[in-house]
Amino acid sequence: MGAVTLGRLAQLVTVWASGYLESACREIVLGYAGRRADENVVNYISRTLDKFSNPKMHKILELLHAVDHDATDELRLFADGRIEASVNSIVSNRHRIAHGRSSQITMVQVKGYYEDARRLTKKMKELFH
Repeated sequence: MGAVTLGRLAQLVTVWASGYLESACREIVLGYAGRRADENVVNYISRTLDKFSNPKMHKILELLHAVDHDATDELRLFADGRIEASVNSIVSNRHRIAHGRSSQITMVQVKGYYEDARRLTKKMKELFH
């Protein structure tokens, strides 16, 4: 078995970052619902979130819009531009990697994308507390 190259490591980190976004979205929405809704509603939301995947920015905003319109509008403005591009790049590269297609993502790129994704989830936690 050969050594892991930096390119391969960048691909693995990209897949992990996509999973991080999915998990963070689920956790934030479930936490928000758990503080505000009846247990039956929370259970329904939990089952619905099981199907949430491939968290490109438009899907994150759609998910959150179902919970709180005003906070979603603020998040949309916050994410417009670089953060949205980073989130979408994480998921697009993850698709290419998962389906065996070429991805030339580098560690520098994925590090920047991940930092933007962390900024997004921090803002989501702030808005959906």
